[in-house]
Amino acid sequence: MEEVENTSPRQARPNSIAFIAILVLVFFLPLIRIPWGAGFINADKQMIFVASVLVALVAWLIAMIKDKTFVIPKSFVLYSFGFVICAYLLSTIFSLVPLVSLSGSLFETDTSLLFLLLFACMFITSLSFQYMSRVGIFYLALFTSIFTLFIIQLTHVLFGWTFGDTFSYDTAILFGLGALISLIFIEFPLKSVFFRRISWFILAISTLAMFIMNFNLLWWIFCIFVVLVAILKINQKRFNSSVAHPWLSLFFVIISALALYFGGQGRPLADLTNKVLVADVEIRPSWQVTYQVAKKSLKENLILGSGPNLFSRVWSKHKPPEVNVSPFWARDFNLGVGIIPSSIVTLGVLGFLSWLFFLFALLRHTLIMTMRLVNEGGLLVYHYATAIGSLFLWLVAVVYIPELPLLILATIFTGVSISLNVMSGQIQNAIISTRFSSKLKYFAITVFVFVGLGIISVSYLYLQKYRALVYFGRGEFENATQLDNQSVYYRALAENYILVLLEKVNQIKDSKEAEKFQPEFISLLDRAVKAANRATELDPSDYLNWNILGDVYARATFLGVEGAYDHAKLAYESGMKSNPTNPMVYLKLAQLELEHKNTEVAVAHINQALAFKPNYTEAYILASQIALSGGDVETAIRSIEFGVAADPNNFDLAFQLGYLYYQSHDYELAEMEFIRSLSLNPDYANAKYFLGLIYDEGGKHELAIKKFEEVLATNPSNQDVIRILANLRAGKPALTQ
Repeated sequence: MEEVENTSPRQARPNSIAFIAILVLVFFLPLIRIPWGAGFINADKQMIFVASVLVALVAWLIAMIKDKTFVIPKSFVLYSFGFVICAYLLSTIFSLVPLVSLSGSLFETDTSLLFLLLFACMFITSLSFQYMSRVGIFYLALFTSIFTLFIIQLTHVLFGWTFGDTFSYDTAILFGLGALISLIFIEFPLKSVFFRRISWFILAISTLAMFIMNFNLLWWIFCIFVVLVAILKINQKRFNSSVAHPWLSLFFVIISALALYFGGQGRPLADLTNKVLVADVEIRPSWQVTYQVAKKSLKENLILGSGPNLFSRVWSKHKPPEVNVSPFWARDFNLGVGIIPSSIVTLGVLGFLSWLFFLFALLRHTLIMTMRLVNEGGLLVYHYATAIGSLFLWLVAVVYIPELPLLILATIFTGVSISLNVMSGQIQNAIISTRFSSKLKYFAITVFVFVGLGIISVSYLYLQKYRALVYFGRGEFENATQLDNQSVYYRALAENYILVLLEKVNQIKDSKEAEKFQPEFISLLDRAVKAANRATELDPSDYLNWNILGDVYARATFLGVEGAYDHAKLAYESGMKSNPTNPMVYLKLAQLELEHKNTEVAVAHINQALAFKPNYTEAYILASQIALSGGDVETAIRSIEFGVAADPNNFDLAFQLGYLYYQSHDYELAEMEFIRSLSLNPDYANAKYFLGLIYDEGGKHELAIKKFEEVLATNPSNQDVIRILANLRAGKPALTQ
């Protein structure tokens, strides 16, 4: 008969290898990169995570086979996170691009496979930390990691050394977590004096790091959770009158308020941050923009969404028009305002509701355990720290886009919290034994074989992906494509072939060399076309793949290849379907039509580009060039004037306008525009050059010499500038030959 029972001992059998693998993640993941690796720190950390989880899974699998039992905590939280993973997998099956949703590249973190590994991490953690001593070691590893990270950041600030991450908002959040956990250990002291002392130390350095980073959103979240700690302390005082008031928590509420006030733009804390660090820029869609994109997306994919890891495809298609006038108009965001809110786009209503269900389960679990464990001593303190740390990290995933290390910590904290509930007896482990049933034994063997094959497959897959990324980082794009079928690799390969082709073309001196080069020309162009076509086959939803295909054929049009024009036009128009409001595509079409001598059509495309992006500098410049090529200087000037009116802070447009005035011999207006260009970009050598010529033309020889000396300082080998300075110093006109 089958036997499914609760364990008599509440804890699962200890598994040292799995425990050590999780500790490796806790300690090392925030700190290191692989020095011989791909050169992409997020990919390095993803590989460390995958390796650690797979080692832990192998250890768990061997233990299960040896003991002939399967153990799982009866945790509502664990099961609810499993529902999230099911939503990911189901959405992947019906995804626009299933392979991208399943595994993507190591640049990406919103894939189904990665979230499946996060679930495995939570599950293994919930089994591996069902002993108080291990929970203590977990926090010791976390505090040691935070201290080491602080030393790394300090050496970076003082000496410029870089190892692992430098200051970023994600490291600030990690310090916020350290400050919050250490505050709990101080407000609810453990018996260990060592832990109390180290908690004071971590609280001090973490708070200092938070001040230096000055991340406004973090201070708001930190303040909310400090208030929660104060409430828990007051609640404990109701049951034990000897408990002190939460003065320290209230002090940190005030500290948070002061940090929020003095950290604003132009205020003392912000000024200090700008002096000490290169400011980390937080660039992501707002709540309102995420809502607008989601609203349009749900009309197309209501239940299951576009598919995991495909937010950028939906963004390209449905981004609000006002985004085009912002500095980030060409950026394709991989997520919205936060990871969890973005799921309504990628996972649809089903996935978003599964996330809400998980968050509800987590909050319910925290509240119930807090009420039941009032007099549990050290277990209560660990529960407070773990549950609040877990809520803190998952809230970050709601309002922000954390990198992989913080997501991993969120799952580990949740897993440790489940372990503590097993230790307290609030939930129990379920044990499924195969000793008493041959049918169950065969089923278990099937499951173990399936899991084992899964571990082998995932190991091989990630190893291949990482090797491909190493090749990609080295510029060996063909080797990268052989290991990992990613459209980004094929795009890079196609572009590389075209660059080689153009370089070869520029080296041709006569018709004999051209005839000799023709077979190689055909070969390079053919390989570029095949690589670009392969990119569109792998991911037809990504407009960038169609753009590179169009670029390849556009280059071929420039080189006189018959039929290339039609193919280029078709590729660009295909890309428009995925990104209909992108002005860059219309500008590419305009350039293509110019090459094909269709000036009127080119002007129409430029107007369309400007309709989507009124401050599109390149479009105004191209319009001006078209007018100049027809001898219409007045229209050329008017085109640039429109551009300056639309984007008055663009130094390049100011220079272009000044140059046109200069060509028209209107030196007074030209001088004004060159001066304005330099006020926007004081190091712009081209503006200094022509301003020097104007000064020379107007008899201001000393000013002219000064300007050309400034140009020479940044271009010391420029023979033209050296000759002009020699002329000026000799009392001759600047352009005397």
